[in-house]
Amino acid sequence: MRHTQLVNYGLYQIGWFACVLGGAWHRLWTGFLIAVILLGAHLTLSLERSLEARLVVSPRPLERSSKSVRSRRARTASRPGR
Repeated sequence: MRHTQLVNYGLYQIGWFACVLGGAWHRLWTGFLIAVILLGAHLTLSLERSLEARLVVSPRPLERSSKSVRSRRARTASRPGR
């Protein structure tokens, strides 16, 4: 498990660097393609591929969690004495 996390971290750093360099050198497609290839490697190493793929494709789970945090903060802020 730890080995896989380290590999994913390394792949993330390589992908980020490739996207930044691709943008700096006006080769956007190169950075994008490297990021897609590394995303495929991440999904290959993942134990829960379907969950990971859904998180990559759909922003909905993150959207829901941010809404629940905002509503929780609003309820906490509206309580008297806080």
